[in-house]
Amino acid sequence: MYSEKRGPGLWKLNCSFLKDKEYTQLINDTIHSSDLTNQCQNPALKWEFLKYQIRKVSLEYGGRKAKERRKKKL
Repeated sequence: MYSEKRGPGLWKLNCSFLKDKEYTQLINDTIHSSDLTNQCQNPALKWEFLKYQIRKVSLEYGGRKAKERRKKKL
């Protein structure tokens, strides 16, 4: 049988984060501070880079929120 190690899978945005003012401000800051979006002329490359940045920031934010939630439960 063929067994290849699988990757982390598909990332999906946690839409409940969009109700959080802190998160939306973080995403706005990420978009506006992105250097490549100002320098790059290729719209497809800009879009892919922005998605990468948003995914990275969102994962960090989600991890931080989960850690805070676990601390409160203790």
